[in-house]
Amino acid sequence: MPKDTGLDNVTPIIKDVAAEEAERFDIAASTAIPPPQHRKVLRSLCETVEALVERGIVTSADTLARVLPQMTSGLRAAGITDPDLRRLYAALYRAFRLRRSLLLLNLESQVKIEELPWVAAIHRFRSSDLSGRELAKQALEDVTVLTLTSFPHAIIPNKLLQELRALVKGAALGLPLVDEVAADIFMGEFSPKFTQSAKHAAELLAGTLYETYYGIDYERIRALPETKPKPRRWFRPVVNSDSLIDVCSSMAGVKYGGWKVAVNGMLIEQQQIVTVQNLAALLSGLGLVDGLRGRFEDLAKRSFEWICARQQVKTPDRHSRLIVLKNTAYSWRQMVFYLALLPSDQIAAFIGWADDHLKKQPNGFQLRFVPALTGLKLAAEGRSPDDAAARAQGARRFLGWTQGDHWLMDSVNAGRS
Repeated sequence: MPKDTGLDNVTPIIKDVAAEEAERFDIAASTAIPPPQHRKVLRSLCETVEALVERGIVTSADTLARVLPQMTSGLRAAGITDPDLRRLYAALYRAFRLRRSLLLLNLESQVKIEELPWVAAIHRFRSSDLSGRELAKQALEDVTVLTLTSFPHAIIPNKLLQELRALVKGAALGLPLVDEVAADIFMGEFSPKFTQSAKHAAELLAGTLYETYYGIDYERIRALPETKPKPRRWFRPVVNSDSLIDVCSSMAGVKYGGWKVAVNGMLIEQQQIVTVQNLAALLSGLGLVDGLRGRFEDLAKRSFEWICARQQVKTPDRHSRLIVLKNTAYSWRQMVFYLALLPSDQIAAFIGWADDHLKKQPNGFQLRFVPALTGLKLAAEGRSPDDAAARAQGARRFLGWTQGDHWLMDSVNAGRS
């Protein structure tokens, strides 16, 4: 088979050994190809992204980000009329996306493909074709729905966000998609795009379970100016009560400034909470909420199942346990987001289901994790899980970052007690 292209049909390759093959390779005729080889062959299949996810070949959003440039490159090249130039641009795009992604200091970003001189020279040959924009918008909607419905528990990784931004640009949309910021290089400020994203979330989630559970003041967020942060001195940002970082500081209960990774992580997590880390911008900006409403309860259930399973996986050290806590808290946030877009009767039905699912878990894990579910129950009744009365009932708000020991630390690595 050709080594530089995929396979349109794998059936001839994984079928049982034929008579001619049996004689040639001294193997019994009709010998079955072992299942592990089936999986290897399937990785060469040329199919739609949806089919690759359905077959279990694409198993995460990170893997999806690796295969998506093949589709995105064609869409970004669609407006170029010359066929040879269109193929050249598509090849340049795919090669450019293979580069390593970096997070830079001082809100700087890596060079964009349009800034490369040899790519910029192609721009004058591009037509402003409405059908090309519509095609990019449809692809953006399809990829967004595919990502959320296939991996509902996971935030959209930065590498996949690059492809989504390319589709946003091709569709001529102004959606503020924000990267996941690294806690170890966080400089104590967020660019205006984060504030814009938070305002998208405010329009979608004000007055919902999500606002109650996380104690968000969306009115304050609506009033934030969308301006670039003021200059700062090294790692000590200028205090500005009208900035997103100040909102995050108030919610996290820590002061920003300095170089403590745990504090940075707490601030970044609050930013992810108020922006919902791109979910609100994508779903509201693309008008996908109503179309997905019938699936939100299932997405929430799958997220809860993943959280319970992941929390009980054995981990080798403290650092690994902290990563588990962070990732499951992020998944919990997405679960609360899905629930917030449901009517109250479906939220109540989910909580009843989650209660039953938790009772099926080992006793040790149940005891440790029940405060998280109690906090969600109280929020569904309109009460903050963080007030004194809720704490007296054993409720806790599930967050991934904290200073000192996390209240759920013992549940990770607790095993099947």
